[in-house]
This record gives sequence, C-alpha cells and structure tokens, in this order.
Amino acid sequence: MASHVVVIATDLRRTTIKVTPGTYLVDVLQEACKKLNLSSDKYLIKHKQKQVDLSVPFRTSGLLPGAKLELVQKANTPSAVQIALQVPHPEAKDIPGGRLIRKFPSDLTLWKVLRQFESGEAGAGRNLNLTARGVASGTSGSGQLFYETPVLNIMGRELATFADFQKTLSQLGHNSGNVLIRLSFRTTSQTLYEAMEQISQFFKETEEPAGANSTSRPGDYRPPEQAEDAVMADTAPAPTADDAPAPPPAPAAPSPAAAVASPSATEHQPQSGATSAGEAEKPTPTDRYQPVTVFLAPAGTTPAAALAPAEEGDFTPTVAHAQLHQARLQESSRAKRLPSDRELEERAAAQEARIAAIKSALVKVRFPDNTSSE
Repeated sequence: MASHVVVIATDLRRTTIKVTPGTYLVDVLQEACKKLNLSSDKYLIKHKQKQVDLSVPFRTSGLLPGAKLELVQKANTPSAVQIALQVPHPEAKDIPGGRLIRKFPSDLTLWKVLRQFESGEAGAGRNLNLTARGVASGTSGSGQLFYETPVLNIMGRELATFADFQKTLSQLGHNSGNVLIRLSFRTTSQTLYEAMEQISQFFKETEEPAGANSTSRPGDYRPPEQAEDAVMADTAPAPTADDAPAPPPAPAAPSPAAAVASPSATEHQPQSGATSAGEAEKPTPTDRYQPVTVFLAPAGTTPAAALAPAEEGDFTPTVAHAQLHQARLQESSRAKRLPSDRELEERAAAQEARIAAIKSALVKVRFPDNTSSE
C-alpha cells in the first residue's frame, strides 16, 4: 500500500514523496533533493531530532505514513565505514570466516572498495581477482572468454552494473557503522575484452588517483582538506585571472543630454581614464535653480523594470527571510515601556536637528512628455 512522507528543507521548503513499504530511505532523500533542487550528497535526514538510517526500507524504518522528515547538512569530512566482504567459494578457502574486513571512507565508490580488497594489503595479504574475471565459453576450457561480473548484495539490494559500482557508500545510505556486502559472480554475454574496454571508459578517472596512492593504507585516509593542502604545497602557484592586476575603473558615462548632442564626438573620443573622468564631471551651474541634467523620454512604452526576466528563486523565501520574520514576531510579542515626555522631546529635537543639517537636496521632476530633469 502506497503512502507518503513530507520532507522539509533547511529553508523551510517542503515536498511530499510517495513511498511504498519497499522504498529505501536513501531513494526518498534523492527524490526530495531533486524536487528541491539540492545536492543529495550534502544532506542527511532526521526525524524528531534523530538521524534516520538511509540504508533500510520504509517498512523497517519505524516511520509512520505522513511522517515529517528534516533535511540537515552533512559534515564535509567523510566518516569511516567498516565493510565486511563475504567472499564466495573457492576464493574463501584461505580466508578466516570467509570475510574480509576493512574500514573505508564513506565517499569511496563500490568499485574502489572492490579494487582495494583485490590488493594484498586490504585483502589480508592475498591477491584476489574480483573485477577482471573471465570464464571459457566451451565445456572443454577452450574458446572465447566471457566476462564474469561481480554481484554485490547489500541488505537485500542487488548491485551488478557498472553504473551501480560508481555509487559511493554514502549514496547508498551508509555513512557510519558496519556494512555486510555479500559477493557473488554472474557470467554475462559480454566478452572479457569488451568488458575491459568498458571498464576503462567507466573508471578511467577513478583509477588514476587510486594508482597514484597505491602505497597508502586503505583504512587510513586523509580528510579532503588535508589532501588539498598537500596538492597545493607540491604544485607551484600558476598565475590566474584573480592574480592579474585589476583593470582601471571604467570611465563614468556622460549625461544622456551630452550623449544625444554629440554622438560623433563620443565615437572618436580616446578611452583614457583620466580624460574621461575629467570630462564626465558635472559643471557647476551658475544658477542654483538651473536643472543639472535633462533626461529624454524613453523610446518604449513598457518600463525597463518590467522587461527584466524574473527567476523562480526570487519568489522563494530563504532562511534569512524566515529568521527575520521570526525575530519580528518575537520583538512584537515583548512588552514595551511607553516613552516619557522627556524622551519624546529629545526625539523631536533630534529630528529637527537632522532636518536643519540638510543644506541641499536632489529633486527629480518628470514632465508630462516623460522627460525628466534633476
């Protein structure tokens, strides 16, 4: 029977997600972030101030239909997840209990996890072949080799495609704790040569950094901040656009009246900053009531502000708007003391002093023909 849950973002936006008893909560997180235009890799789900296990289906999560779930930001540093890989026979003969146990960061992909278990250090000193297996097509052992793909079963969820192996542990809902992965193999109709080419295309970018750091321990990883600092220390700083000297400020635009009066002179005017700035200075009028600038009437009938495109995000309230509204409500609910006569006199005197300090004011007048002057 289908039901729904309500997911509330950090900016108080909410969306309704339909779920079934077999829907995994990590899929609920991804669908909610997709509707709210957020990145699912940066958020977790909490229910009543308790973090929800994203790796379990809705049936075993203990959530009721219509439950309100909150999105909270995830820590930037990946957490450690202990992986227990259940290896099938005959590979499990020399492995105690048939399981390889190792800790990995939560942002590591499943393919990298398998590659780490293949290595001798993560594989308890044994070199295993988990990702490049081939079986002969004929019963006699000769013939074309077909690819035998690894099949991972994680809490009843089967992952057997290259696209699935590109997912990280965090994307599957495993951000901490212990995870049991049951490994099996399935023969495909794809040849081993074709599979190796496809693997090189899928995991070309992911295998290069793994090969460069092959001497590091799989369970001892550095946070992303330390890795970035090390790379920046080894690499010489290259000149960028930000390091280039700032260009000189653009010359101030002349008044519309001057631009209309002498268009040809403006075209042949040199682009010198000092000259343009000097010519753009407004002349001091001899008559104090003489208008300084005259603006021509606009050519179109539609105001320029109405022509600007409006984005959907402009009408969506943010966290700052909610905090400001809440602060105003709290301020209005507090009891305030009425000002005394002396305080009222001081306020009136301060207001008169501010008005008396004003020596001049800029006034802009719009005429019936839509021309204006200031």
